Amino acid sequence: MNPFVYHAPIVPEAVIGREREAAALLEAIQEGVNATLYAPRRFGKTSLLGQVLQQAENAGMATVTVDLYGVLTRDDVAARISRAYRTLHGPIGRLLEGMLTAVGAGAQIGGTGASLSLERRVAGTEALLIDLLDLPVRLHERTGRPTVVAFDEFQSVIDVPGMDALLRSRIQHHGPAATYVFAGSEPSLLGALFNDRSRPLYGQAQPFRLGRLSADAVVQAVAARFEASNRRIEPRTLEELVITGAGHPQRTMLLAHRLWAVTPPRSQADERRWGTALTATLAQLAIEFETLWTSMGANERRVVAALAEGLSPVATRDGRQVGLKRPSSAQRAIESLSSRGVLETERGSGSRLVDPLLALWVLQLRAS
Repeated sequence: MNPFVYHAPIVPEAVIGREREAAALLEAIQEGVNATLYAPRRFGKTSLLGQVLQQAENAGMATVTVDLYGVLTRDDVAARISRAYRTLHGPIGRLLEGMLTAVGAGAQIGGTGASLSLERRVAGTEALLIDLLDLPVRLHERTGRPTVVAFDEFQSVIDVPGMDALLRSRIQHHGPAATYVFAGSEPSLLGALFNDRSRPLYGQAQPFRLGRLSADAVVQAVAARFEASNRRIEPRTLEELVITGAGHPQRTMLLAHRLWAVTPPRSQADERRWGTALTATLAQLAIEFETLWTSMGANERRVVAALAEGLSPVATRDGRQVGLKRPSSAQRAIESLSSRGVLETERGSGSRLVDPLLALWVLQLRAS
């Protein structure tokens, strides 16, 4: 079996290069400090969150993960919370099952697989949501165990009117009963919820930003997994993989997956096999990149092209090389692309493409 998983969250023990981030987040949780965990999409946020929650559970805390991706209404949020608690097993799961029944989360909601009783639908979703949000307090009263509640893709609640206000009105009274992690893959939206003084959750959580993997972590992990599966990788080829992946967790694992797949047992991954793997990777991503490219405005494409070529789109001379007439036009395009997660801005280093393979694809497109 290919040891490089790129298409789904990985098991906690397979997470690489996140020891410092995991330790810091776990420390905050154990101290009862609410946290925001944010990163661009495919940066391993959900995998890291799973690792930290496993460590918290090993330390005696109850844990639950609520996936809020795509929620639009309070009914949706109630459904996701109910569903999350119902996935728990063992004594805690049995205890929570009784609590869910007691608060009226007992019948199916419109095919979602989550639960709301007819009586509670008539009484109103807000009352049910309050009961669901207060479950950690009831659990603490019964068992003395604190609960870590992780809301994944939390930025989605920005589309649910008043949801952040309701959430704050409950969690501010939970004290030692619960600690919250608000995780999101759209940093600008997540930031709007916690950094805007006009929002109810302003200042309610310590921010944790998940960055790129270090080159050392990638080198050690890739070399070890090749060796463990009776394969070797040339140092130069490994260096090319690290440079091409640019610390992007999912893209690095995709490249390693493809390289491993074209390297038979008792063989060595060399430059030729690396070329084959890279070509296959870009072919696999072609439709995704074509869709993204055609969804961009003309100036957005010009900014992406400039960054792919190592140019500064806001510099007049560089911008003109890709058809940008004014720095102000480039800046508007940068802001739009950043809000969509195509670009990230790092303090002191300007904007860069989140996806290093998009840069390669654009360079090939412009050279064709």
